[in-house]
Amino acid sequence: MTVKFIILGLLFFSLAAVVPAQRSMTGRVVDVFDGRTLVIENAAQTRFAVRLQFVETPAPPHPLAPVAAAHLKKLALDKNATFEIKKIVGKINIGKVSINDVDLSRQILLDGAAWYAFSERAEQNPAERDDYLEMELSAKTGKRGVWATFDLKETWIAEAAAEPAARKIAAPQNAPENEKEAAARRLELRNRFLKTFGKMINYCGAAACLL
Repeated sequence: MTVKFIILGLLFFSLAAVVPAQRSMTGRVVDVFDGRTLVIENAAQTRFAVRLQFVETPAPPHPLAPVAAAHLKKLALDKNATFEIKKIVGKINIGKVSINDVDLSRQILLDGAAWYAFSERAEQNPAERDDYLEMELSAKTGKRGVWATFDLKETWIAEAAAEPAARKIAAPQNAPENEKEAAARRLELRNRFLKTFGKMINYCGAAACLL
């Protein structure tokens, strides 16, 4: 896992940053890093790391991180996309990515493959914000994806809760059992999500999940 993140870091470093004056661009999605980050290559074969706006997705070591990444790949990989930049953080360009006029952030919220980034709501125009929240509510009501199990926490909440626990030193005799329980729990959550993953296609709207 550590090696993978080092490789991804090097890839990000090698990618070009969008010129601030260039507010939009078109290109082909050539890679997907995780549930909300992808790479777009333009006509000049320049590659840009792009993060979908106003969404949070399961990230490692979250048990559903691989599933969220796989879902974005299914939606976007090898397809032509339009990107409207909102801001640049490091080498990552954050904004709206659309394929066939379908907003990917909106789509993965509807599919239950993401949570709305509520902490960023002040940066979003009210009409779009309300629409995103409505998509998330639809997924939550339908218990799709990340909403399939009531005790599945958002990535940032899970990380915050894990910090105090990480400071505690578990008794050696309890460590193996705790690891087994944690692994079993991750497997259970993953299996629950996969059971509902197939249902996502039924909720993708007219775009039919862009497939």
